[in-house]
Amino acid sequence: MTAIRQVLSSQELHRFLIVGAANVVLCYSTYLIALMFAPRAAAYTIAFLVGICFTTVANVRFAFDRKLTLQSLSVYAAYYCAYWLASLLLLEILVKGAGVPERLGPAAVLPLSVPLHYVFSRLVLRRFQESY
Repeated sequence: MTAIRQVLSSQELHRFLIVGAANVVLCYSTYLIALMFAPRAAAYTIAFLVGICFTTVANVRFAFDRKLTLQSLSVYAAYYCAYWLASLLLLEILVKGAGVPERLGPAAVLPLSVPLHYVFSRLVLRRFQESY
């Protein structure tokens, strides 16, 4: 229980949530604009690419306070691509399987993906930092 309290009160988590909130606004706006010109999966991918660029730099440097090196960017970007695939699959399940409206799909993905994203981002960047 103490470990959970420490994580929830950590500055790292607060910075991660600030980056995440900015990323949500940026990516959701990009998604809605792209959806006017492209199919759902393409619009989501475009928005995700914008998000990868933003959050890789912001999370590595600001949220998790790690050095921004070619290796850290590469490792985090590779992790983020796996995260994209998982969230795209979840988006398709929610829209096609659960009937969530296409325009609201990304918002429905967030409550399920963000907690896992924090945990895995933290693990990836901490393990990476220890090995270099």
